[in-house]
Amino acid sequence: EIDRALAAATQAASQVVQWADETFDEWDLLRARLKTYRLRAVRRDRATRPELAARHEHARQLLETAPCDLHRAGEAVRQYMSMERGDDPEPGMS
Repeated sequence: EIDRALAAATQAASQVVQWADETFDEWDLLRARLKTYRLRAVRRDRATRPELAARHEHARQLLETAPCDLHRAGEAVRQYMSMERGDDPEPGMS
């Protein structure tokens, strides 16, 4: 019986570690994407545009807040990336 309990606890711990690794990987990917697109915006001389800068800051803050809401952070990063690519133009911009 102790062996079964130990095996069950080991399996549960393994699942928690796997979940934590996957969560960290997703967080790290979002950070890398935000950084890459920020550098792209700097190279294109767009980083200081108010709406783009505000979206970057919002995404960065979500990623740096503990605990991080990966769903919200991911959406904020995707919005920033979309605006930087020009898919979502700033108000008044063409």
